[in-house]
Amino acid sequence: MALRPSLVPTTSSTPEFNSRVVSLASSGHQTNGVLFDDLDFKKAGYNPWAAYGQSKTANIYLANEIERRYGSKGLHATSVMPGGIMTPLARHMDPGNVEAMLTPELKAKVKSLEQGAATTVWAAIGKHWEGKGGKYLEDCGVSQPFQEGDVIKGYAPHAYEEEASKKLWDVSLKLVA
Repeated sequence: MALRPSLVPTTSSTPEFNSRVVSLASSGHQTNGVLFDDLDFKKAGYNPWAAYGQSKTANIYLANEIERRYGSKGLHATSVMPGGIMTPLARHMDPGNVEAMLTPELKAKVKSLEQGAATTVWAAIGKHWEGKGGKYLEDCGVSQPFQEGDVIKGYAPHAYEEEASKKLWDVSLKLVA
């Protein structure tokens, strides 16, 4: 919201190369949507996985809403699932939880930092995304709907809920005003 003046096409976008926002999401969004009646988890109590899932759903909603509001003006946005990457983020988690989460199937899908960055870079500078957005991307492609049994692939049905995206946009504007 605060960045909008510098991103909307009066300064940073040209007809040859529109401005882009790449919002970092995750398959963690599959756990839940945005809990509008308990954004800060004060009612239900804090759950780190629910909070992570909500934040990643919010990132998808941000990209979708930017595309809806500003795509026709040359500002496009995508959301990106980089993949399972072993980063220092896990240092904030209980080691037992990390080990329990890393099943053999999930371990086989862990990416290097370079592999994890590939989709983000593609979304940011790839010619394929010139003049378009509004998609959830993974593995340098447009993601498909989540299929039961797939560990970290696909987007949840709530990822493209237009009314929820609009509502989060409006709530966010009120929170930062």
